[in-house]
Amino acid sequence: MQTSKNREHLRWLDWAVSLGRTRVTVGVTMFCVLTSLALTAGLFVSQGKELEPVGWAAAILAPAAISPTISWFVMGLVIRIHSLEQEMRSLATHDPLTGLYNRRAFLLGLDHLSKLARRGRHPIALVFIDIDHFKSINDRYGHAVGDQAIKAVADVLKANVRESDIYGRFGGEEFVLAMLITDERAAMAKAELLRRKVEAMSVPVEGDAVLKCTVSLGVAVKRRDLDLHQTMVQADEALYQSKREGRNRCSLHSSPSEPSTDAKLNEWTGPVLQ
Repeated sequence: MQTSKNREHLRWLDWAVSLGRTRVTVGVTMFCVLTSLALTAGLFVSQGKELEPVGWAAAILAPAAISPTISWFVMGLVIRIHSLEQEMRSLATHDPLTGLYNRRAFLLGLDHLSKLARRGRHPIALVFIDIDHFKSINDRYGHAVGDQAIKAVADVLKANVRESDIYGRFGGEEFVLAMLITDERAAMAKAELLRRKVEAMSVPVEGDAVLKCTVSLGVAVKRRDLDLHQTMVQADEALYQSKREGRNRCSLHSSPSEPSTDAKLNEWTGPVLQ
């Protein structure tokens, strides 16, 4: 968690970078010149002396000559630091291969979505997505093609979700999607759309060859008597039902969780979801 002091620091840094290197340099130079004039004039007035034209010129030219060089150099460092900070923020929350949320960021986003759902008493649908026979893809075509398949599925996900949805790469070849104000029928329709989109896509392999891959999906909608941890277990169970029934299909979890699923709750890491 960022402290208020850190957030204030980031706001000032973002503001300075948004102004641009040239504007900041000009602004700092003008400030230094005016400050130099004010201090010089104040010093002479306090001693009851009159400042000669040469003194005025020195008060202007000295900061005008030195300040731009120093400001330009320092602002360059600030921009570089800001760029590195942005990269670190992205690496902390996004999967580097797909650009989707990573597991930790998804769970944090889901926690926020859960609060909105409780406030408005809305349903939340979870969809687990897993690339079929992914190990075979890696073994046959190599990890580079496997990465291309993961990115292609991620692109399908990005292109077919709402702005309000939370989605990410949950690990390996598995993705997860959370949708607010979505019942079982709408969630299954979305899952089926994603399945068909992935089935229709082609991943380049070598030359003119392409790889056709499919995904299995598991859907669960949070009930009032369950927390989101349990709903995630249900979506995972529905996903494995799709795998058992032949893959390249969508399954909806419609029955309450069995006690045997309690052990799987410990697999999910992140904030406590209600």
